[in-house]
Amino acid sequence: SSQGISSLLLAVYTGGAVNALTPVASVVSYGNYSNGTYYAEAEVLFSGVTNTAYALAVDTGSGGAGWIQLALSYVPPPPNDLFANRILLQGTSVAGSGYNIGATAESGEPDHAGFGGPSNSVWWAWSPPHSGTARLNAQGTTFSPAIAVYSGSSVTSLSPVASGFFSTQIDFAAVSGVSYAIAFDGYFGGMGNIQFTLGMLTPVINLPVFVPGGAVQMTFTGLPGATYVLETSTDLTAWLPVSTNTPPPSGTMTLTNYPPTNDRARFYRIMVQ
Repeated sequence: SSQGISSLLLAVYTGGAVNALTPVASVVSYGNYSNGTYYAEAEVLFSGVTNTAYALAVDTGSGGAGWIQLALSYVPPPPNDLFANRILLQGTSVAGSGYNIGATAESGEPDHAGFGGPSNSVWWAWSPPHSGTARLNAQGTTFSPAIAVYSGSSVTSLSPVASGFFSTQIDFAAVSGVSYAIAFDGYFGGMGNIQFTLGMLTPVINLPVFVPGGAVQMTFTGLPGATYVLETSTDLTAWLPVSTNTPPPSGTMTLTNYPPTNDRARFYRIMVQ
């Protein structure tokens, strides 16, 4: 972090002479102007090797000068670095978090999303409670991830199901009882924190019931954050939208509709938008 500097340059090298350094990692950060001065913060991540000396360089852009504070910390390897140690997620709608700092690639590991080879991948596992369309959303991840979903019980014999990079959302057809392996890798070696949600996009709807006041009420469970439209029809052919809904973190919500009192029959459905 710095004060009085508009842009901060942070770099890590190996080598014994200033004219023979090998770059390891670097970053440029631009500060914010507040209360008459600039404040800038920069963070660089790299995989350290035992008994290797690293040179840390801090510079400023445009010849700026000011106060600088430097901190260096060790991040232990992630517990789910290996396929065999993938973290099990259970439930219709789940959330996962972690990091891939210090993670490695395994022998025989596939190329995730086909972007050129695994580098620092970590793993989760999930079995859907029922079949349907599942959605993985990794919007909270702090780096550009390559994400891949597989079926299979060995890292050397996985069958690809879905994948993507430069995209934080993946939809795939999930089958009840199948164990899916989910890999997060860094695009071109990217590292950082991982945060994602995973669940069934296809909603589970309970039977509508009549409640006092002439209303029809139903509960459904969908994927938190997804958008669902409640529609109604009297003939199963022409459908009209009633409301647009986004489930809360629990995934379950109650919907209410007041149909005309002269209806002979009324049908409801929920569509994924």
